Amino acid sequence: MPLPQSSITSLYAKEFRNLRRYVRRTVRSSSEAQDIVQEAYLRLLTLPADYPSLENPRAFLFVVASHLALDRVRQLRRSKRFFLSLSDDAMPDMVDADVASVAWLASRPEDETDAILRWRCLLTSINALEPKCHQAFVMHKINELPYKEVASQMGITVSMVEKHLSKALKYLGIRSPTSRVSSK
Repeated sequence: MPLPQSSITSLYAKEFRNLRRYVRRTVRSSSEAQDIVQEAYLRLLTLPADYPSLENPRAFLFVVASHLALDRVRQLRRSKRFFLSLSDDAMPDMVDADVASVAWLASRPEDETDAILRWRCLLTSINALEPKCHQAFVMHKINELPYKEVASQMGITVSMVEKHLSKALKYLGIRSPTSRVSSK
């Protein structure tokens, strides 16, 4: 039987700072840590009625938050690998763009400026894609939806999703893993 909401609220008030500090060590971002802590509490609040009794709700909360933080770090690493796979030729001329902190892209402090410049160029390029290409690219590469789901949400065929993604990747200068090397 799940905990009463008043107990969860009390636990939240008591442990919020400790849990946020704990998560921040993993994700290295205060805002990400806060989001993860809130998600962990939400999961505790929404446990099904038939869920077994929790002997230690604090430990449960820390384990859930830890798993969410590790999932977020994995997601950022995948994004970083994708971003760093872009060739310098794929980056168009710089234009102004609002950029959130991209310090996580830099493996060393001196790389941060280069990472920010590359990030701005990538955002500018993605935003310059034709609407259907942009939508397919964001849904598949950023939101990690499978082709079938992208096609369903866009109301097009899987083949059209592939064509839009191919066009987007070509425009961004990113080689598709399925592209073949020309024998010329």
